[in-house]
Amino acid sequence: MSSRRITRNHFPVAGIAGFEIASQVWISLRRTDDVGHSIGAARAQRSRQSEAVRALLRQLMAEVAPETADAPLARTPAGAPVIETHPDVHVSLSHDGNWVAAAVARGRSVGVDVQVPVGGSGGRLARRCAGRYASLLEVLPGHRLDEEIAWIWSVQEACVKARGLGFQGRPWALDVPPFTTSGRNGSLLWRSLRGSAPVPLAVAYEG
Repeated sequence: MSSRRITRNHFPVAGIAGFEIASQVWISLRRTDDVGHSIGAARAQRSRQSEAVRALLRQLMAEVAPETADAPLARTPAGAPVIETHPDVHVSLSHDGNWVAAAVARGRSVGVDVQVPVGGSGGRLARRCAGRYASLLEVLPGHRLDEEIAWIWSVQEACVKARGLGFQGRPWALDVPPFTTSGRNGSLLWRSLRGSAPVPLAVAYEG
């Protein structure tokens, strides 16, 4: 399945178009509008994010798996989205800050995660998320440490999502080397979209 908006190697317009990251595995990323910082605005933003990420997923489904475009989405007991009428088509979605991401795969499980670096978070999260690599990160300047933790966490979250799990999958315990763009975790392959995505973004899929 092909589309002029789906490319193989890069986002033609960062944060907009689809990306076929592996055979039959597609992801898409989009930035949403900021709606403010008050309590009411934060709730409105969460609502807008939920709508935006579902819309992005639907758009990607229509482009790469058109037979699923109008299929209802259900949730597993762990909260993972599934298309019960098309079990061979797997989907995943994520949102953080002003970013939403979606993934679709045929014949293999998939997980996607986008993370916006949080200022000052890296120091307290390095040992929890980076494990044996923590000492390599703790020498980084604060903003770089925050960013690297976000990249690592995006991979960890993508992997547990690909397994249909949430926090019960203990994402922080997964071994993810820093500064890397790809790897394997058990039966999963993962890719970190460094150099392609404008914000930490990762996808994991059954290898």
